[in-house]
Amino acid sequence: MLEKERRPEFARMLSLNITRQIFEYLKYKVQMRENVNIALKGETRSGKSTAGLSFLSYISSLTKIPIDINKHICANESEYYQKVQDAQFGDCFQIDEQKEAKFGIGSFSCLAN
Repeated sequence: MLEKERRPEFARMLSLNITRQIFEYLKYKVQMRENVNIALKGETRSGKSTAGLSFLSYISSLTKIPIDINKHICANESEYYQKVQDAQFGDCFQIDEQKEAKFGIGSFSCLAN
């Protein structure tokens, strides 16, 4: 039996649209100058990178720091760790894949310190 069939509250939660609350939360985190880490998980070609870019773009619009593809998009965690050493407040990074992963797991990180 599927979880949503066994627990009706779970099915109700899946149907909620919390997009506005997520973006309000991100705005709050930027205003409070706090770090944001978002892990997007899913199957290959499910839109993780596109969703990550949407978050990156939104936070960039709040911090007024333009996105530089060469600086803010990382191919793997190793590249991220190199780039984050020179990060300033408001720099956001998207890690497109985990180096050790057998399948795609997109990640996103925004530094607020």
